[in-house]
Amino acid sequence: MVMGVIFCIVSVFMMRTVSGSETRMQQIDNIRQLEEQTMKLTGQIMCEHYLSNAGITMTQICTGAEWKYEILVHHARIGKLSDNQVEEMKLSLYQQMKKIWSAESAVDIQINEMTNDSFCIILIK
Repeated sequence: MVMGVIFCIVSVFMMRTVSGSETRMQQIDNIRQLEEQTMKLTGQIMCEHYLSNAGITMTQICTGAEWKYEILVHHARIGKLSDNQVEEMKLSLYQQMKKIWSAESAVDIQINEMTNDSFCIILIK
């Protein structure tokens, strides 16, 4: 019963208006859609570069008003790509991430150097 009361209180709190007519729940839904688009797009780009079945994990890190996503991509053949293929893939990832996250002002996109089997994309706001 206590959990039910806590759930109701949290639900009411989350439904409060944050800015204008947009509620906290709408903001959360918008972010989840961006997350889903990011994961789907990353997988598509990996397939375009002959890296289908790449392992992709996304971690959200929130510290106060700042948030960060770390998207880790694993595939055994990443280290076998030519420098040109790596640069094309990084450029494609950067451009597509910029399109997806353009509504979120001041998002910094970083793509770390690739190792033999992985690399990390970092989104910071």
